[in-house]
Amino acid sequence: MITYVNPGEVVNDQKPSDDVGLDAAGILFRNTKSGRVLGSFYFLTGGSELINETGGYIGAPEGTDPQTFDAIVGSSGADFVRNSGTIAGLISLGGGNDTFVHQDGAGTYLTGNPVALLLGEGDDLHGHADIDRCLRSVRP
Repeated sequence: MITYVNPGEVVNDQKPSDDVGLDAAGILFRNTKSGRVLGSFYFLTGGSELINETGGYIGAPEGTDPQTFDAIVGSSGADFVRNSGTIAGLISLGGGNDTFVHQDGAGTYLTGNPVALLLGEGDDLHGHADIDRCLRSVRP
């Protein structure tokens, strides 16, 4: 697993062939249009953000069934995900006050089990259509 422990922004425009973990609050992981996380993405500590941009991919490596693959696994704290790309697999954000914003549109996909998003315990927010209004309501 590639683990990030320092607060700040991490820009991924490559193809890591391993799982990725955020193990500190205050990390912003930006998966760009050429970014590929070919494995699971873990929030090991709450208080961080994942932005998967249009064209970005997170999840099941080739040959792995996304119906049973854990693409994003949350922590017991507050996790934030904004998806405009592809997430291939299950999303389970766990405990804490989590936010998941999914930008509907061309090039944006959630694949996996019919119940692909599990928010778990906590005061969670799931937004779809108006991404800007939703973000303003949960972020200063």
